[in-house]
Amino acid sequence: MSLMDFGAICGALVFLALLGLLVYKMSFRH
Repeated sequence: MSLMDFGAICGALVFLALLGLLVYKMSFRH
């Protein structure tokens, strides 16, 4: 696995984590 692949995977995981946290906070607020 190359460094660019590693960076892309890490970026995707961070994006999904932030998106999940945002959805969790919005649903928790209701």
